Amino acid sequence: MSLVRTGYTVLIDAGSSNSAIADALPDHMGLTVITTAPDIAQRLMDRHGFEILLIGGRIDIHTGSAVGIQTALEIRRVRADVCFPGTCAIDRDTGIWGMNNEEALVKHAMIESSRETAVVVTTDKFSAIAPYQIATLDRIDHLVVEHGIDNNVLEPFEAASVTVHRADRGAAD
Repeated sequence: MSLVRTGYTVLIDAGSSNSAIADALPDHMGLTVITTAPDIAQRLMDRHGFEILLIGGRIDIHTGSAVGIQTALEIRRVRADVCFPGTCAIDRDTGIWGMNNEEALVKHAMIESSRETAVVVTTDKFSAIAPYQIATLDRIDHLVVEHGIDNNVLEPFEAASVTVHRADRGAAD
């Protein structure tokens, strides 16, 4: 995974795309992985070369992630090289959006605590609508999309200086 380098501190949010990211992280890179998702921590526990920090707080049973102000405050006490916040919707004009205010607060804290932000989205997120803004487009450094997405969908993001990465064919969504 080219967005993650040896020795990095990586913040990973909950979600199926982020679970696939955790699975794809190479062993023996000396990574520190900070996550709000118990299942992400569990995926990495038996692998070599990871230090894992599980951020606490109230667990939202729908997202499988710690949410709320306590969680956001804990995140603001760390610094990461890159974060992977989950998103429910992405808009070329207004940025990334979530379905839950507490969850959006935590994702925003992840972005504020990281040097770079990488958002992994499936094609359906480009037409989705969600009520709570996580971050504006100028806070997004990298956008990872499915291999076959139409270039016209990506042009506004590239014009906004977001680096677009296409997932390899056959990669997990």
